[in-house]
Amino acid sequence: MNLDPHHPGNTTESVRRHLLETEQRLIRANFAVKRQLNICTPIGRLTDELIVEILRYCKSLVDDDLSKSSRKGVRIPHAYLLCTRWRAVATNASCLWSEISLPMPANLFALFLERSKQSALQIHVHVTNKEILSDRDPTIGTAGNALRQVIPRISQLHLDWESKHTRGLGDFLVQYAGEAEFSTLKTLHIRATSASWGRKEEIYTLNTPQLRTLVLAGPFQFAPSSPVESLTTLRWNTNGNTLSFTTLFKMLSHFPSIEQCDVIGHPLTSAVASGIPNLSLKNLKRFSLSIIYLSQLRDTIVRLGCPDSLSISAKIYKADPGAVALADFLGPYMSTSDEFKIVKRDDQAVYTLTSKTGRQIEITHLNVIPFAWSDPAALKLTALNLPTLASYPSNLSHIHLQTDSLPSTHDLIRSLNSWPLISSLRVQTDESNFEKLLAALENVPELICPLLKTLDCTDDKNMKAFTIRLNVFGSFDDEYWVLFKHHTGLQLPASGPHRFISCMW
Repeated sequence: MNLDPHHPGNTTESVRRHLLETEQRLIRANFAVKRQLNICTPIGRLTDELIVEILRYCKSLVDDDLSKSSRKGVRIPHAYLLCTRWRAVATNASCLWSEISLPMPANLFALFLERSKQSALQIHVHVTNKEILSDRDPTIGTAGNALRQVIPRISQLHLDWESKHTRGLGDFLVQYAGEAEFSTLKTLHIRATSASWGRKEEIYTLNTPQLRTLVLAGPFQFAPSSPVESLTTLRWNTNGNTLSFTTLFKMLSHFPSIEQCDVIGHPLTSAVASGIPNLSLKNLKRFSLSIIYLSQLRDTIVRLGCPDSLSISAKIYKADPGAVALADFLGPYMSTSDEFKIVKRDDQAVYTLTSKTGRQIEITHLNVIPFAWSDPAALKLTALNLPTLASYPSNLSHIHLQTDSLPSTHDLIRSLNSWPLISSLRVQTDESNFEKLLAALENVPELICPLLKTLDCTDDKNMKAFTIRLNVFGSFDDEYWVLFKHHTGLQLPASGPHRFISCMW
């Protein structure tokens, strides 16, 4: 086209219009060329699936940063807007929009629902206003109405309630959830604080027939509308508040198929109430309870109706009003255990019995007496008596001692002599205590630990480690053994079959 304005038929306006059209075509051509160049770069060759994974990672970083910030709200990662293609991928990836924090502005909430399509939702309800909210405050209603709208689609629900709102979380759930069925809910987290110390313990009720994991934090009780056969995991931390065993047993009665239970709290009383009905938790595989009295742990285990294969983990007080000895608690588990481990520190001692099938009994003995106990003199110390423990039938083959204080040589001889199947002995202690162990192993004429193959030792103070290996020759009916100590050299008896220990350091 001739763009000369003096050319017959051309006007200034038509020339300007054609120039603008040409300019737009050049811009589009330039954009197309740049897009083709971007496709040739490594980032441009990424598949949509890989881009989605990158965006999910970016979202997790933003979410972590948001959780640590005092400013709440919704943040969209910058990577969502990196370029036209990435924005399109982000917009169409429903998994990037399936996690929703409430309360949220209505238009933004609608956008998340639209882009999440039919994906299962993760809903976080945060009501953390420190001020006393009135019943007319719109924050509560906004969060509640949005929650009610998506109940059938929720797979994970997190309720974080720190507000001093006069009605509390219980009333919130009654009003906005009621008896509605959370048909796809698999995981439920509830963290709530009481409005005042004198407030009656709340009971939160939801209809959750498919619930599998329940995590609670706070002084309250959760009671589903009906027993939940699907629930396998319960974790409850009272957050420094007292633990009522009546409440615990009531909660556990709703979950007959539970497999893992972890509870942290301080006992309300010194004993488990006798009127609490016994349970039958035949699927329970792991039970953790702290901080409690040893007698309470014993009584709780008996009443749970759990299988012998149950793994137990507990933190117990230094003393016990029920006068239950730690050796008598651990003793019945000795016959089915393969390894016994003691790890002592200044403020605690951890005793662990492990079977060949993986069952573990772990008791952490704290150097703590309850602050509120009125008569500490009435408490009986529950420290482990090794000879008493050794008096129980045992099949131990491995022992691990990590402590700065071993029992006396006499007690070591009595204990080790009761465990003839020991093949591996690992000791981490100081030199003086290690001498006690060597003196016990050198006991004559009685042979201690006749099947011992490996003695593994570490001097913690000098940070010098060495391994002692045992080679067996001949019969051991009446033999002595020869000890090669790292500081004395090899000593051999005049005659008889020998057991040699070689040291490497």
